[in-house]
Amino acid sequence: MSLSMEEILAQIQQNSTSDLAALIHRSEQIRQHYRGEGERNIPLLERQRDILIDYLYRKDLDFLRSAPSEDETRARLAKAIQQGEVERLAVNAKEAIEAVITQMYRHGILQPLMDESRPDITDVWVFGTYGVQYRVGGINHWFVDDQGERIRFKTIEELHRYVERKLGADFHLDLSAPSVNAIFPDGSRIIYRDKAIGISTWIDGKYVLFQGEPILVIRRFGHPFSLDELMATGMFTRRMRAYLELIPKIRDSFLIGGPTGAGKSTLQNAMLESLPQTELTAILEDTPDAKARGGFYVRLYTQEANGEDKGEITIARNLFDSKRMNFQNAIVNEMRDGQAAIRAADVAMMTSGLFSSTIHAIGPEKMVKVYINMLRSAPERPSEEYAMDLFATSFQQLVSIELEKDGDREDSPKKPKITTIAEVMGSNGNRVEWRPVFELKYSTNQVIFHGLSERMIERAYKYKVPIPPELQQPGVEDL
Repeated sequence: MSLSMEEILAQIQQNSTSDLAALIHRSEQIRQHYRGEGERNIPLLERQRDILIDYLYRKDLDFLRSAPSEDETRARLAKAIQQGEVERLAVNAKEAIEAVITQMYRHGILQPLMDESRPDITDVWVFGTYGVQYRVGGINHWFVDDQGERIRFKTIEELHRYVERKLGADFHLDLSAPSVNAIFPDGSRIIYRDKAIGISTWIDGKYVLFQGEPILVIRRFGHPFSLDELMATGMFTRRMRAYLELIPKIRDSFLIGGPTGAGKSTLQNAMLESLPQTELTAILEDTPDAKARGGFYVRLYTQEANGEDKGEITIARNLFDSKRMNFQNAIVNEMRDGQAAIRAADVAMMTSGLFSSTIHAIGPEKMVKVYINMLRSAPERPSEEYAMDLFATSFQQLVSIELEKDGDREDSPKKPKITTIAEVMGSNGNRVEWRPVFELKYSTNQVIFHGLSERMIERAYKYKVPIPPELQQPGVEDL
């Protein structure tokens, strides 16, 4: 009986009692057959491109180490072709060289997903040599060609080269590390992992596990949206926009909550535009991926420990240092652990301006609970009552974002919407008290504005900020 490659893999993974040696022999035959078919089906231009790239990496590595410009690489490849140093196929040499430039200086096969013309693509996943997925509007899609075939890296080495090229001439992918976190020149965050990882799927009704397939994740450095641009997407109403602009102007500290991909950091960056340039603001983050609007910012990054377990810089450490740097405003891109949350409370109380962060939680009540749990997990182990006091002191505004389907179909994209904005009123020892300022009513698709508190009106007077007409009276708006 003839078995497909997928069936052979499935039997091996399931520890089938079939003769393993025979299966391995048969799988090698199928693999060689597929390799031959693949080579025959690869367009000549792509084959010539790969020949030229292989020439640079195997015979002219010193040239690559000199960090050549695009024009220098074009000239070097043209010379290699003219002098017969590389195999020449029946293709236009100039087109082949330009294909190399796209592969080496841009994003190669990923260029359509990373191009500036596709700001709607927020994330890209490369699953080794299996395939590529990308996310648009909260929905994941396979990256395929016109025939519906998965576009993928041909070898793991090709994937390694891509990562190293995009991170610069001095970067070497340390494959001994369990994972690699870095940032592309355009600001996109990446994480690469090839230890203790794999993918699984079902092929012809059978479960197949692929082990040793590395994964590269790219979080794209998106467009720095303004509040007006975000409002145009339907994320919030005009009255909400006025309120979101008012929060930083009166120096109210704010926490933004929501799921991954909801635009928490994007909203935070847009709101920072309202901070005056007469004040110094520090942004604390893992990598410089915050495109904060408004002007000048100090950026403090994290750093992993070296091979001797020294030199680590955490968000908590940056918060500790920021107190001594005397910034008026401090922004943490994302709050993840108790030690950082405790240090953030210190900073929030000491800054003369505002403090802001984001958190993975939906709704004011859940945001409070998750943050307090983080505070209580800190090495200091604060009591629940003290943790509530710290929270109420740290934040005056809570903004909750949810991802809502933009249509009735199952594959309809999800769009972010602000469903609640709440004002923190204090802590009574049993709970953090807050009141809704804006509430989205799903039954009517309307947003209810409950009006400004006396505290906010007083702060507006303190900072000489005029209260917008649309915020002077409670009201209702269609979203």
